[in-house]
Amino acid sequence: MIVAVVSNNKSIDSKAEGCFGKSKYLFVADTETRVVKIIDNSKIANLPNGSGIRTAELVVKLKVKKVSTSEIGKNALEILQNSNIEVFTNCKGTVREILDYFASLK
Repeated sequence: MIVAVVSNNKSIDSKAEGCFGKSKYLFVADTETRVVKIIDNSKIANLPNGSGIRTAELVVKLKVKKVSTSEIGKNALEILQNSNIEVFTNCKGTVREILDYFASLK
């Protein structure tokens, strides 16, 4: 399963936090192979408008099934939900801890 966690820092051991569209990095992982890709989202995050929608479209294109973020706008949430992507807004910890949590969900 492909999952994503947003963060404003590039380290996998950094705190997983940030508004979905305004987060600088997306950590996209395959829970079976444990391969993690760090996507630089800063160009989209710096847009004055529409960053949530553009980030949601990117996540859909990456075939993600679950996303962890601190907060998310209604338009981005709607895009993800319409694409059957489950959104978690209550996960706490580091990016690594949340990726491990997603991996345990089978």
